[in-house]
Amino acid sequence: MNSRNDKEKWVAEVLNSMEGMKKAEGNPFLYEKIMYRLQNKDTVQDIPAGALLPKWIIAGLFLLFINSIAFTNEISRHEPEMHNETNMGILSEIGNQTTYNY
Repeated sequence: MNSRNDKEKWVAEVLNSMEGMKKAEGNPFLYEKIMYRLQNKDTVQDIPAGALLPKWIIAGLFLLFINSIAFTNEISRHEPEMHNETNMGILSEIGNQTTYNY
């Protein structure tokens, strides 16, 4: 029973801690600010869609350029391995290479 009394005491203490506090108030000029912005909506300038197009084109070309460089580097790095495997296959079929079967 002692824990129940402690619990009720704690609840009463929490509820009483709100006494003396002021109620939250909104900004009294909020409505006027909203109405002013709605009435003067024409003064806000939007960025035209065509202004961003060259930047997107340049960014796309840059990414394409970087991707092509990475692709050619990857291919050139594995190129000797690919030629070696191809040559080994052809030479083994022709019979010009010594093969050992153990």
